[in-house]
Amino acid sequence: EECGVCVAGTYSANTDNASMPCASCPAGTATSGVGSSALGDCYCRAGYRNEDAGECGEECSGACAACASGTYKAATGTGTCTPCSANYSLSGSAATVCECRPGYTGDLSSEGGACSPCALASYKASNGTAACTLCAQGTFANLTSPAADSAAAACDPCPAHSGAEAGSDSCACLPGYTGDAHDEGCTACQPGTFKAASGTMVCAACVGGSSGVAASACTSCPAGGGVEPGASVCTCRGGFTGNATEPAAVGVFLGSL
Repeated sequence: EECGVCVAGTYSANTDNASMPCASCPAGTATSGVGSSALGDCYCRAGYRNEDAGECGEECSGACAACASGTYKAATGTGTCTPCSANYSLSGSAATVCECRPGYTGDLSSEGGACSPCALASYKASNGTAACTLCAQGTFANLTSPAADSAAAACDPCPAHSGAEAGSDSCACLPGYTGDAHDEGCTACQPGTFKAASGTMVCAACVGGSSGVAASACTSCPAGGGVEPGASVCTCRGGFTGNATEPAAVGVFLGSL
């Protein structure tokens, strides 16, 4: 019968009976490769340390202990567990690699990889190399949170009548509202005025048109109609009669910011 090679994690000291199967290394141990011929080739596997800092040998069973939380051992052997560096963390014991802790991200697959804090207006809630998540649309960075944010609580909802793009550190008053969202708040544009974009710009007067409260556009007056100075609704000009407040050409901007 042809002889087979013992796979990693097994060994065989038998030299005269090819039919004997390879024996498994004791719990918590493994061989460093294939073709092992003795129990002494079984060492504490990655994530486990040997309490005697030597070969397991005949005392292997129970001699390998899991690396404690916050430490790791990357390979099978007699090495000890190594503490994770700053900004790294582990979710439990018997770890084989350190991961970026919550609030930090990075690519640890290459030499020199490091964990960096999440940027302002982003957060990361779990261990790992995942990218930080931007604060959602309509929220902004909570500037009182730690620099390396680890939860969505790092993002606050925008004040009333304001908004923000994802990953923003401040909010702006929506179209139809003016002011500073984080100071006095956003106030609705009054009838006869409008504001077409988000920001702190003042509401502009409608020229030749009308608008209601919190308008983002002016409605043009119908033929023969107009707006008297200081008024907010269309009325019929001299020589015309009828109801000049009927809708006409909604969305035509006759004013400018």
